[in-house]
Amino acid sequence: MTPAEWVPIEWPAAWGPGQFSLLHDSPFNAIAFTTAPPPALAAAARAAGLQAPTLAWRPWKEIGWTQPADVLAIEDGFWPAYSWKGVADGTAGPTGEPWLDANGWLYLYARSRGPGRAVWLRSDPPKDLRTVRQAHLQLLLAEAFAYGGRRPLWLPPEFAVSLAGGHSRAVDDWNKLAAMARWFEAHSAWRSWPVVAPLIILSDFSGDNEYVAGETMLLSARQQAPFWPLYAPAATATDFTNRRSALYLDQAAPEPKLAALLQSFARSGGLVLPIRVSTSTLSATAAWRWRGPPSTIPGPWRATLICSPASATTRSGCSTAACCTPTPPLHPISPRPSSTSSTTAANHPATRWSCR
Repeated sequence: MTPAEWVPIEWPAAWGPGQFSLLHDSPFNAIAFTTAPPPALAAAARAAGLQAPTLAWRPWKEIGWTQPADVLAIEDGFWPAYSWKGVADGTAGPTGEPWLDANGWLYLYARSRGPGRAVWLRSDPPKDLRTVRQAHLQLLLAEAFAYGGRRPLWLPPEFAVSLAGGHSRAVDDWNKLAAMARWFEAHSAWRSWPVVAPLIILSDFSGDNEYVAGETMLLSARQQAPFWPLYAPAATATDFTNRRSALYLDQAAPEPKLAALLQSFARSGGLVLPIRVSTSTLSATAAWRWRGPPSTIPGPWRATLICSPASATTRSGCSTAACCTPTPPLHPISPRPSSTSSTTAANHPATRWSCR
């Protein structure tokens, strides 16, 4: 049995070897210990035909993606719940709208960084266990399946005790969870299907880029914008196949190899959006070069300088064939240049910057 076939359950603190029999007629065949298990319990689990892997649970930002491991064990996922940062006095803010906490973006990121390895994700339960419903447990399993990962099934302590005692309601709820997991395993091939998304998000996901990259993935998922995260230093031409847009998040200019891939992508019809364009970026990456001094680029456009394959013209003083010039409006792209700008872009509120 390979790690991809392990179906995990978090072992309840109230259970002992006597509860291994509960798993015999269920799809759950692996025990996920959140801390180092007692050696005798782990040995008994293996003797009962269950998997009991040694897991190194870590926050997603601390995972060693290049280190050998059968399972990428992420410990700081979200509990599926309604969230709201609003306050009683009605103060508004950019994140004042309510939302549902979800983990889809994190599953995708882990799959991208650790291809071919099993991704397990857990989180602490809510402080008030009275709020936990059967639907929460089902949602945890369904979300993991939908995004190609696994969520070790966590059982509320009271539920675990009732199940061990054979209480009919607990047994009925357990059977429903087992049936759901069994259906997922009957369609396990779906987990490895490629993600169909027009957008790729490129970053090295580290250092000063880590926060912006994480928030971009989280908020893109919250806005239901399909994407595939891509570790920029390892990008290849294949990663751009069947994509429409590439969002480059890092502060530094892309390395020559990635810059060439982005230029090729733009020339073939793709949309390249660097989140931050500095003077060094403009001078280092010809595909995004403005035909004048960087200081003349309209301020609102420095954050989203866009290159498209539309025909471009060069003017005197343009020393490279990759110079960018404004083209007529195609469709709105935000943010728009200020109406008070004295540059050409002010006359084209939906201007793309074209490269050739």
